[in-house]
Amino acid sequence: MNAVALLKKDHRSVERLLDRYRAATKGKRAIVEEITRQLSAHMAAEERELYPVLRRAIDNGPALMSDAEKEHSEARGLLSELKSLEEGSFAMDAKVATLRGAIAHHVKDEEEEIFPNAERTLGADALNDLGMRIARAKRSAPKRPSRSAAKRSPGTSVAGVASAAVDRVNRMFAGPAPKRARKSSSRRKRAGRVSTPRAKSAASKQRARKRR
Repeated sequence: MNAVALLKKDHRSVERLLDRYRAATKGKRAIVEEITRQLSAHMAAEERELYPVLRRAIDNGPALMSDAEKEHSEARGLLSELKSLEEGSFAMDAKVATLRGAIAHHVKDEEEEIFPNAERTLGADALNDLGMRIARAKRSAPKRPSRSAAKRSPGTSVAGVASAAVDRVNRMFAGPAPKRARKSSSRRKRAGRVSTPRAKSAASKQRARKRR
């Protein structure tokens, strides 16, 4: 697969997970763990295969790749901090919201500047070869950050706190999903009967004979 197409597919997958977390009321730890696995593999593969090539090949490559690596380092720091936070706590929500903002900024830089530059410079064959190498690197990449990664975390942002607060208020007013009413078997049977004038007359005659 073309390297740019592969990496964009990764971006969309992580964005969907972040949206799922934002709407979730339970199971948040499992979502965070999947975000951690996907992001860790993605970032490691980019740093191993993509960034060294682009550092040499594209305009302003060294500066762009240094900025991208710094953003990866901060994302790993946030992921590392998330491991120790209580599931469903406001602290976890605010940290994930901070991560969501950081990822959105990083994706914008890659998809609007770095990837178009790579496509113009490298060409289709080189990008296809690079895509295979990135896919291979993802399979062997670490699926979680190291313990020391937390030292490079930027911390929870003010925007992250505000976003988490708004999300909580929205979920509060949304309320639980309405439960679908269950029909008893007797009600279902009654609902299936068809009442006609002839049927009513026959029933009336039968009751009259019993009284005699």
